[in-house]
Amino acid sequence: MLKTLLFFSLIIFFTFGSFAQMLYSDYEPNGVKFHSFGHYNGILDSSFANPVKTGINNSNFSAKYIRNDTVHY
Repeated sequence: MLKTLLFFSLIIFFTFGSFAQMLYSDYEPNGVKFHSFGHYNGILDSSFANPVKTGINNSNFSAKYIRNDTVHY
């Protein structure tokens, strides 16, 4: 009985935060900007027009990263 109670308590504890979602960046003007891509050698356009506005991402803007052709990855 005690093992069962402990088991279900741990399941509830570990799955409690699984429903939470955090928006790190929405790429809209005056939107949430909480991201760091670290070191990159290309061009990051964070106000790129969203090419496909249907489905899950129906916002007006998205990000576009253009890799530098001269740098070996």
